[in-house]
Amino acid sequence: MIAALKASKVKDPLGVEVGRLWAEVDGTKLSRFHASVKVAYREGQRTSARRAR
Repeated sequence: MIAALKASKVKDPLGVEVGRLWAEVDGTKLSRFHASVKVAYREGQRTSARRAR
């Protein structure tokens, strides 16, 4: 999850959602872990450039 936060390039992350976890198996041992994650952050709203008539 730390790698996902660093790769996201978000200034102030709010949290991380873990969507899926899985691992590769080598014989009877787990060899590599994987996680599908989403980084949550706050983004300002843009004003509409179109005016009402």
